[in-house]
Amino acid sequence: MKTKFLITIVIALFLSVFDSKAQCVTKDVNMLFCISESYLDKTISYINNNDLDAVQALIDVGACSFIAPYITVYVESSSWTGTVEIRPKGAISTVWTVREAIDCK
Repeated sequence: MKTKFLITIVIALFLSVFDSKAQCVTKDVNMLFCISESYLDKTISYINNNDLDAVQALIDVGACSFIAPYITVYVESSSWTGTVEIRPKGAISTVWTVREAIDCK
């Protein structure tokens, strides 16, 4: 019984992750993106610790910035933790943000 429950949970986690290469649009919200998943993880940690000076330092050095609204993006990859790697339409480089920053239909 426990095995069936665990399998169901694992399947649900896999289904909740965005399909690779899904076309989406950035939302009209004040969300950050970062140039790497590592910088995004640090930013989330700093926000959770209410260390806004550290967040500002990452923005000042160009590691993170705010997402412009209504930009068409493609989801290149995603993680079970809720982060997604996106590529703006027509661009060749990618950035990382949180799943809540984009709308995929």
